[in-house]
Amino acid sequence: MIRRKGGSISSEPVRRVAGRRVAELAALLLIGVLLAVRIVDPVPLLVLRQQALDAFQRAAPRSEREFPAIVVDIDDAALQALGQWPWPRDLVARLLERILAAGPRVVAFDMLFAEPDRLSWTSIAERLAGLAPEVSADLRRLPSTDSELAAVSRGRPVVLAQVPLLERLPGRPAIDPPPGASIAVLGGAVEPYLSAFPDALTNLAELEAAAAGRGSIGLPAEVDNVVRRVPLLVRVGGRVVPALAVEMLRVAAGETTLLVQVDAAGIAALEAVGRQDLVEFALVIPILLVLVLGVFELGRFVHAYIIVTTAAGDGARYGSMTAGEDPNDPEVIEAIRDVVLDRTNHDAEWVTIQREDITVTFPDGSTAPGNAIRVDVAFDYLPQTSAFLSLPPLTASAFNEMVIYQ
Repeated sequence: MIRRKGGSISSEPVRRVAGRRVAELAALLLIGVLLAVRIVDPVPLLVLRQQALDAFQRAAPRSEREFPAIVVDIDDAALQALGQWPWPRDLVARLLERILAAGPRVVAFDMLFAEPDRLSWTSIAERLAGLAPEVSADLRRLPSTDSELAAVSRGRPVVLAQVPLLERLPGRPAIDPPPGASIAVLGGAVEPYLSAFPDALTNLAELEAAAAGRGSIGLPAEVDNVVRRVPLLVRVGGRVVPALAVEMLRVAAGETTLLVQVDAAGIAALEAVGRQDLVEFALVIPILLVLVLGVFELGRFVHAYIIVTTAAGDGARYGSMTAGEDPNDPEVIEAIRDVVLDRTNHDAEWVTIQREDITVTFPDGSTAPGNAIRVDVAFDYLPQTSAFLSLPPLTASAFNEMVIYQ
């Protein structure tokens, strides 16, 4: 109890206030700790969050009713029928020919043909050179199996894979693969938002040149060595390489270019477009630019007109109170011009009015009370875009009449 003269009061309200403040401080402390943990994002918390996502995926997987993609799997049955892997490239070429005969929009290999076929006729001829020279000579005259695969791929919707490397392989010569999809960027540089690799493992140059597209199959794993995300674009050396799936979609759509839209947050959109789309887009940009500049110039001209109108009103108001007996009194006219110039300089310094552009007249020919005073103001507005649009100067003129009272 807290005692005072003449009675006592309860300490219960004080305890309630103290308890509420403690609860508020504890809540703020808890929020601060949670924010710090989220910003730091320690590995155990990251793994726990990813495993929770995996659990949700297993509990309610996405149901696919249609499968537009068909996977040709090299399974045990195929290996038993056709022999161990790798198969000769002429066998792969015949398999590709059968697939293309079915009319797919695109065929992609998620494997590499980085080295010459060790089962090619040339390789067999080298091994038979000492045992059967005549047979070896006949085999050397046959086209290589790599050339057979390239011939089947050439001019067809075939996409090959490339594997980004974390470091350049020692002793491997720098190979410049044929240019793949043309990358157009809108809104800023895309490279800062991409995973960068110094090099990539590619296919034989003959096969690369024959393919319609090339895509990356690099799959960066999470901290728990599980792949959950596939980058749509990666940077290999000085070029941007799309993912294999993205390149398949581009080739299937028959487009030539990938348009990447970048904003302040990163990559906002990725779209496959053709040359015609880019031409139309390039034609639209000048029209949009002219419209934007036109709105800008119209706004500035209207602003100048409002300033000129206000200045003419101030000049007429001042003249209605200070007009002398002589309507041609130069001191009165110059004083009115000073008022007009002060108003324009105060509202916008870029509205530069010359003294000779300000005209003061008395329509009734007299400065007697009850007669009118008129102030005309003219301003030659030069559009900001006149340097490259060849626009002529525009005149913003206004007048104001008021009744003289003295």
